[in-house]
Amino acid sequence: MTSGAQMIERARNLAGRMTPTIHRPNVGGLEWVFLAIIAVAVGMRLWELNGRTMHYDEAIHLHFAWKLAQGVEFVHSPWMHGPLQIELVAALIKFVGDTDFLARLPYALFGVALVAMPYFLREQLGSKGAVCAAIILAMSPTLLYFSRFGRNDILMAVWALLLLIGLWRYTATSRSRYLYWSALVVALMLASKETAYFIILFFGIAALALGFRQLWALSMRRCSWSDINGAGGFFILLATLTLPQAAAMLAVIQRPLGLTLVAKDSGATGETGAPVWTEPFVTLPVWESPLWLGMLAAAALAGVMAGLAWWKWRGPTPVSGLILAGAVVVATAASIAAVAVATVQPLGQPVASLLPNASAANMVVVDSGAAAALILVAVVILRLEQISMRRITLMLGPAVLLTLLWRFLLSSDVMLTGAALPDSAAATADLEAGRIAVNYLVPVLVLLGLFAVSVAVGVSWGGGVWLIAAGIFYAVWTALYTTLFTNTAGLFTGSWQSLGYWLAQQEEARGNQPWYYYGVGLTVYELLALVFGLVAVVWLIRRREPFGLVLAGWTIATLAVYTTAGEKMPWLLVNITVPLALVAGMLLGHLADGMPWQRLGRRHVWLLVSGPTWLIGAVWVGWLAVGEVGVNIAAWLAALILLPGAVLICWLMRAQPNGGKAVAMGVAALLLAFGTMTAMRAAYTYDDSNLEVLVYAQGSYELTETYRELESSALASQPTPPSVKVDYDMWYPFQWYVRAETQNGIVQFDTFCPSDSDDDSEDDSEDDSKDEPKECRQVGADTVPQVYLAESGHAVSGEVEETWAKSGPMRNLLWYPETYRRPDESRTETSFWRQLSADVNFFTATATEPAKWRQALGYIVARHQGSDWYKAEYYRYDRK
Repeated sequence: MTSGAQMIERARNLAGRMTPTIHRPNVGGLEWVFLAIIAVAVGMRLWELNGRTMHYDEAIHLHFAWKLAQGVEFVHSPWMHGPLQIELVAALIKFVGDTDFLARLPYALFGVALVAMPYFLREQLGSKGAVCAAIILAMSPTLLYFSRFGRNDILMAVWALLLLIGLWRYTATSRSRYLYWSALVVALMLASKETAYFIILFFGIAALALGFRQLWALSMRRCSWSDINGAGGFFILLATLTLPQAAAMLAVIQRPLGLTLVAKDSGATGETGAPVWTEPFVTLPVWESPLWLGMLAAAALAGVMAGLAWWKWRGPTPVSGLILAGAVVVATAASIAAVAVATVQPLGQPVASLLPNASAANMVVVDSGAAAALILVAVVILRLEQISMRRITLMLGPAVLLTLLWRFLLSSDVMLTGAALPDSAAATADLEAGRIAVNYLVPVLVLLGLFAVSVAVGVSWGGGVWLIAAGIFYAVWTALYTTLFTNTAGLFTGSWQSLGYWLAQQEEARGNQPWYYYGVGLTVYELLALVFGLVAVVWLIRRREPFGLVLAGWTIATLAVYTTAGEKMPWLLVNITVPLALVAGMLLGHLADGMPWQRLGRRHVWLLVSGPTWLIGAVWVGWLAVGEVGVNIAAWLAALILLPGAVLICWLMRAQPNGGKAVAMGVAALLLAFGTMTAMRAAYTYDDSNLEVLVYAQGSYELTETYRELESSALASQPTPPSVKVDYDMWYPFQWYVRAETQNGIVQFDTFCPSDSDDDSEDDSEDDSKDEPKECRQVGADTVPQVYLAESGHAVSGEVEETWAKSGPMRNLLWYPETYRRPDESRTETSFWRQLSADVNFFTATATEPAKWRQALGYIVARHQGSDWYKAEYYRYDRK
């Protein structure tokens, strides 16, 4: 018999199993430290976020975001990179407001999120390593500056770390949720900036290396697709999701093919990065077949698929085989109908006519929803027959692909003729006659072919899991590139022209910077990450631990790729700083783990302080050596002060356990303090007094001063518009400040003639948002406006001196004077090896000039700069 005590115990056990387990977050010391670091990062990134004048590029992004928030259609154009930042800021503007603070807020929040990322890699970095990495990321001058800046590089840094986290979590656990997470991150990354291609390529190679044994076994047929997991599976996911996105790489061999798949510049028949709509052409047999014939073809295709399914997977009885064949027929017909609905779009217009204020997006959503419902019906029917998702895809895939080919290439009302082409191609296309440029036909066929290959490989490997991941990826990617389904041309520009545009632009080498450009930026701003990061790379390679090797490889690859890339800009330092910060943090965490913090002796404390003290002394002696004191006296000072100190430090390092680690930690603390001071100086100085290397086409504070003065005078009374005329050469960033006045007609932008010519002037830039008139006019040529703002160098009418009061010049855009360049260099016209030879000779000669060392040291420490800004200027004309 069972005793009463046993019965009670069983009841308690049963109750315990039925009671849901409540998992409370484990908030310990590490979590509190990270919360403190994040709090500091929030304060640093949000403090006076609206203080700096808008940058040229910021104003471009904000202009289009503001227009989108006003209801103006946004069409993706790759010269602005991905559409995500435009749509993200537009949503904030629409629902919250359009202040400078709110416009930069998403970037600042991403900057805070970047600081938090090392916490999710704490097992790989080590707890102290994660803390050190977070501190470096929080205090980095480059990352702080560009977290308060309306460009998408800080977004890319967050996506890169999230992808690294996804790779490592899936490698360790093989849980599907990390694939879904990574698919979402890849979609957001590709919709942010084209540097995504490098990041995906690198982490794809890393996953390939980590999962090589499994993938090699698959190639040798020692295992099946479904046996691949971990890093090998992650590689397959990245490869299959992004294979169609990399299709534009075909342009690398476009010359041997005799085609122009990626145009080098825009023209009458093409856009930069897009194929050119010119010869050769191919005439396809376009035929508007009657409905009954299309239905007959669909029925024949469904019958073929049903016959194949019956022959391959028929049941044990004839009836079960017939049921399977019938299910396949219905499912195939539903999938064909889904493609037809998605391309013909027969439902949107009738439904929109019944709804008030229906937009193009509403119509597209109706047809897309109907197509998705039909696909879902087809899948459900086959799943009821207990057919796996792998087999379902193999059954329905050919029908979908053949229908797409028919709709795209052999029908006069194809989606391609609607809005799937860039404007220049759509304007010159004659698709109704079946005349298609081979330059466009090849990309379409390549995209469809690579998509089919990726689906086949992905489903063979992951089945339903891959389909869910791909569904997440394509749903997000499509929604973003089509601006919530209002711009179907985004499907082509996003999948082909995004990469194509930047392949074409690399030859332009915008910025014309030397190969050592990022070395200058890292030396000025990121000494802590640079010094300890480079040492950490060697240390991690010697350790040969997988995660450390991936981080070291990422650091080396990033430095190599951005150094050799044609276009070099200061904001790209973000991409180099992040992996350097991670490896430096990992090394510092290792050093901190070896320190006896609980029982620090006097010698340890002395070593912690002596390293920074000696370094400060070395800098001081060096300053004296290149200054008026001279090298001889400095040498004596070094002999009297520095050499004995160095000998003593080395002796204590050898005599004291962990002495070297103590010195390294002290030096790191000094570099952190110096970097923090540098970050504050760069981020919170708004009066243009510090000439920062990070500045490139930055709006001057005088622009905002001018706007405030206009607000209190010419714009305040709001007379018969316009009261102010502004030169189109000042459109960005000034347009952002006068957006409301421009919309109300109080401010009008106009094209002023150059001083040396009265000819018409046109803008041939990629940006077509200005709507500039072709005819130019002289400043002061009409009597309407109260105030003119004109770029210097424009023509001025003869009456201006009598009727207008001129003030200026004032600064519009600023560039760092680039004193680090070699004199008389011509980077775009000289081969790399000739550049390198000339640079070596130049720096060898200048290395012995004390004035050069004094200039470099004075700039790094105190921002002493003998040159002025390189600048664009403007004048203000007020009616007397």
